[in-house]
Amino acid sequence: MEERLEREAKLKRLERKRDRKELEHRVEELAPKKTGREAMLEKKRFRSSYARMEKDPTVVEVETYDRGKDFEEARTHFARQ
Repeated sequence: MEERLEREAKLKRLERKRDRKELEHRVEELAPKKTGREAMLEKKRFRSSYARMEKDPTVVEVETYDRGKDFEEARTHFARQ
């Protein structure tokens, strides 16, 4: 009985891992990651716009990554728009 539960738990973990990788692959197809200098500049714009938003919450910019999202979530959010 215990071995069966362990086996099922292991299968669930593997399935979740496979699903995460598949989702990551789909996101990459829809919105490819920027690389090199382009990525560095995008992150820099994100940090500066976030800092301005913290100083003055009324500041609304087109490239502001809001709602407390991290960089990857923001990238997928803007890719959908």
